[in-house]
Amino acid sequence: TLTVFGDKLYFVGYLPDFGSELFVYDPELSRNFPIKITVQPQLKTVCEGENVMFTIQAEAVAKTFQWKRDGYEIFEGTDDTLILSNVTSNDKGEYICEVKLGTTTVTSEKAILTVNGNIQITTQPQSQDKNQGKEAKFKVEATGAISGYQWQRDNSPLSDGGNISGATTSELTISDITTSDKGEYNVKISGKCNDMTSDNATLKVLTATIDIARDPVSLVWYATKPNLPDSNIKSKKIIKSHKIKMS
Repeated sequence: TLTVFGDKLYFVGYLPDFGSELFVYDPELSRNFPIKITVQPQLKTVCEGENVMFTIQAEAVAKTFQWKRDGYEIFEGTDDTLILSNVTSNDKGEYICEVKLGTTTVTSEKAILTVNGNIQITTQPQSQDKNQGKEAKFKVEATGAISGYQWQRDNSPLSDGGNISGATTSELTISDITTSDKGEYNVKISGKCNDMTSDNATLKVLTATIDIARDPVSLVWYATKPNLPDSNIKSKKIIKSHKIKMS
């Protein structure tokens, strides 16, 4: 059989007459003993919090392994299988395994680990009061592996068109708003690992009114015909309580 001590490869034989083993060092064999990797580590794409396993297989006896990430040795990566538990974004990178026998070292192909982050909303859309005819914007900010947005009003999906734009982006714009635009707005964010829905944001649409009893206004009469009561311009106060809705 063959075995390794340090960086040297030895033949090992059993001597029955002496009840012991015989170690014979062959320097040429130690330098040139072939190592063939038969199973290469494969690239992985996972979500944060999952476990990852890289494996390698090599045809050689008494071989040793050393896994590396981005060129740095992994302290516990000295087996043909590397297990990473509860991965985070810090674990992403290029993984390789060095297989060593004697003074011979063979390096595996690179295996890329991609870690997709879970969605986290960092800025929620805010409620607002807007006058009729003005513009309203709702915005959300989030981190993670995001694949899409869908804004909703009163839990009904919105689409671009009319006075609505940005219905499938991080910012929703409602131009020239009317009372039909009032309601509760939120956005559903879809991701590669999870989905999240924002908090509700209320849009209130304000309509202006004038209370004539409280704030009297002057009306100007223009006499254009001789038979009107007064052919001059007069100013009169209106004191009757009345509200005029401005649309």
